[in-house]
Amino acid sequence: MHTTRIAAAAVASLFCFFSNPTTAPAQEGVKAEAGHEQSAAEELFKKAVEHMKEGRFERACPLLEESYRLDPLPGALFMLASCEAERGRVMTAVKRFGEYLTLYESLSPEKKGRQGTREKDAREMVARLRPQVAAITLVRGDFITTGGTIIKMDGTAISPSLVGTAVSVDPGEHVITTQEGEGPVREHRVKVGPGESREVTLYTIPFLPPFSSDKLVPIVPRENVPVKQPVREPDRQMSEEPVSRISGQRIAAYALGGMGAPVAVAGAIMVGVAVSDQTTTSNECEGIDCLSESEKEYERRVTLRNVGIAGIVLGTLMVGGAVTLFVTDLGSAPSTSKGGVQARVSIGGESGGAGLQIQGRW
Repeated sequence: MHTTRIAAAAVASLFCFFSNPTTAPAQEGVKAEAGHEQSAAEELFKKAVEHMKEGRFERACPLLEESYRLDPLPGALFMLASCEAERGRVMTAVKRFGEYLTLYESLSPEKKGRQGTREKDAREMVARLRPQVAAITLVRGDFITTGGTIIKMDGTAISPSLVGTAVSVDPGEHVITTQEGEGPVREHRVKVGPGESREVTLYTIPFLPPFSSDKLVPIVPRENVPVKQPVREPDRQMSEEPVSRISGQRIAAYALGGMGAPVAVAGAIMVGVAVSDQTTTSNECEGIDCLSESEKEYERRVTLRNVGIAGIVLGTLMVGGAVTLFVTDLGSAPSTSKGGVQARVSIGGESGGAGLQIQGRW
């Protein structure tokens, strides 16, 4: 890989550069006596070089960044850009190479000559890595305000003005957080590949100020104001009369009376028809010619009359039994506070007939 070749050349040149304490200050225009920060930067740089030789770029790059912060030499910046490219942070590498090219333009012709091919290599790396830079476009969602929302990407604050524009990022996973005022933080995670562009819609959780009991206004009751008590409906006393229920004896009385009355009426009708036919036959039929017919009619009338009389007797007995059941059922019912039920049944007979007498009080 071309990046590995450049990084290896940078390691070799810079290792020789820092290994010779007499030439390094002269090549970079540093004073003969290095200060404490320069010595610390040199030690960090040597450790980073050892890590890069072993391929441990995750450890080497932070050391190079700290070394460059303590002693901002162009060679250290170039090495840092190469290290970032090796560990896959192409956006950061392009940024570091661009910083090196800017710093290179500010050097004197003599110092530029001492940089060798770094300026050319840096331009080649920028052209090679730029297509691999990923991008994330932040889209404004609900509850996102212009000035009250705090937006951060990987822990670094982002200006609200960048919302809606593509932000260049390194390939990999990124964490975007939003916070509305002092409200809770909402996290958005997105993963992008080399050269990929993604959109992330930002949302926040609305901030609600904490509840404070100090803001409650106490309710002070007015003095000497009678409190109206609710009117309670008096309970119904259990002594009220229960709902009456029809007994089995009374139901039998209803049924017996309902059948006995039609039977008695039918019997009476039969007797009436028999008597009526006898009168008609006697008036219309005279002489010997009517004898045979009169005998047949006589038998029919006798039969009809006997059936009618039986019906009258049976129906009367059924109605009498129904009345007896009904009256005795009333007499056996429990008395109430309003009064009782009294009944008396008597049956009498003489030589000329019989009678049924019922007396009752309700």
